[in-house]
Amino acid sequence: MDQDKVYYPEIIETYALPETVVEEETSSTNYVGKTNLVPTTQVDKKFPPRNFARETISETLNTRTKKILGEFTFGQVGAIAIGVYENGVSGDIRITPNGITARDINGNATFSIDGNTGDAVFKGTVTAGSVISGSIISGSVISGEIYLGGANNGDGLLVVRDALDNDIVILDKDGITINNGKIELNTSGSTTIIDSLGLISGSNFPFAQITSSDTGDNNDTTNYADVTDMTVDVTVARTQQILVMARFAGGEIEGTLTTVPYAQAVFRLVAGSTQLGNTVSISSIIHDSGTSVSYALGEASINQIVTLPAGTTTIKLQFKSSISGQTVRVVPSRCELIYFKMGS
Repeated sequence: MDQDKVYYPEIIETYALPETVVEEETSSTNYVGKTNLVPTTQVDKKFPPRNFARETISETLNTRTKKILGEFTFGQVGAIAIGVYENGVSGDIRITPNGITARDINGNATFSIDGNTGDAVFKGTVTAGSVISGSIISGSVISGEIYLGGANNGDGLLVVRDALDNDIVILDKDGITINNGKIELNTSGSTTIIDSLGLISGSNFPFAQITSSDTGDNNDTTNYADVTDMTVDVTVARTQQILVMARFAGGEIEGTLTTVPYAQAVFRLVAGSTQLGNTVSISSIIHDSGTSVSYALGEASINQIVTLPAGTTTIKLQFKSSISGQTVRVVPSRCELIYFKMGS
């Protein structure tokens, strides 16, 4: 472009300085051996007019386009000041062989680069597409992604230390090591803590227990009846395994034995409408057929691990009479239902 064109100075011709011309003249009065000198004649010569350069255009500097076209070397005390500091009005930047410093309008240093050590201090936020460094010491680091190790960098390592310079958390290629610390997970209002003493969780391992002594009765040999108060709703946030335990003891089998000399009560656990595992039967003692009986039941239990879907599932303990053709009423008592969340 024409603005970046290099202009060369015009050649100024050399003007001779005024000289003194001496002319010989013979006096009218002649003295032998003497010459009279006449005054010098001044030649009308002028100095060239002074020119003031408004712009400098050369191979290294063009003040017209305000561009530096070549390299400049500052002396040992050379410096550049950008802006004029005025308290409360404007800051400035100074560039010297020792480094670069900047001040805000209040005179506070906003950044500095030490030319001797290479140290840099920034008061504000430093944004970079990537950072390659031997070490980073910072009060805080905010980044979208941090990669440790990799090709040509060896195995990655992240160490967290306490105020006494002890290694508390070590993250490396072999996993996570925690010294005198814990892992605490908080999700949806529930907390899980893992430390050297074990695991504490509000989501896994909670349990509930219900008991009942007023359990109702049933003389139906086909349809199950719910044991009174032996119903519990279990809520899980995701698919989870549950240990369900039911225990039933005491109670009676009442009625008249017509076909066999004993009677039975059958118990089962259901989740929703699905039976959990097998049923458990409790029999009365052997008695003569045709005789009215009233005998206490023994004790039995059902323990079952079941996988529940996310949501709420109703779990029940149910029972019925088991001998077809018998007019027998089952009256269980002292029942207990427990569930225990085991995990996913």
